[in-house]
Amino acid sequence: DALPIFIKKALVVDEIVDTGETLQAVLKKLQDAYPDKEFKSVSLFQRERAVIKADVYLHLTSEWVWFFWEI
Repeated sequence: DALPIFIKKALVVDEIVDTGETLQAVLKKLQDAYPDKEFKSVSLFQRERAVIKADVYLHLTSEWVWFFWEI
């Protein structure tokens, strides 16, 4: 489905950017599909070793992050 014409910008939100491969793939797919739109990303946690960084993140970490839904 196409994004409505009135949408010019979109925010991709995730709880963590670990390797960065998923965020990188999602942003590429969105930019390829909608070259006239602007995409930004935000994450609660950003791993230092990721191949891409979110535009905005709350915590930079090199440690493994446990979320309550994983326990």
